[in-house]
Amino acid sequence: ISIPFFLLFQNSLRNAGRRLTNVELSVIIFNTMKRKVVSLSLPEKYFNKLEKFTEEESKSRSQLIRELLDRYEADEVWEEIFKWGAETRRKFNIKNEKDVLRIIND
Repeated sequence: ISIPFFLLFQNSLRNAGRRLTNVELSVIIFNTMKRKVVSLSLPEKYFNKLEKFTEEESKSRSQLIRELLDRYEADEVWEEIFKWGAETRRKFNIKNEKDVLRIIND
């Protein structure tokens, strides 16, 4: 039986006596799956964006961060595909779709 994970979010504001430039976000995750505890420091601007997105999407901070990492990974894959496409275009002197069809049909 898998015990549902428990999320505890703690916003710790440091040096409350001066104007804050960073908001520290501590995320403690307990789960039966392998997980790591992550503590990260964000500029207040990004922390506020994260809070806004959690409300708009009705998702936890952890879930949003996981999705951002997945998107980043997917973007990296697409960048490699576009790089390969540009190299192929140069290698075969492809300038338009007719050139692609010419290469395919040769």
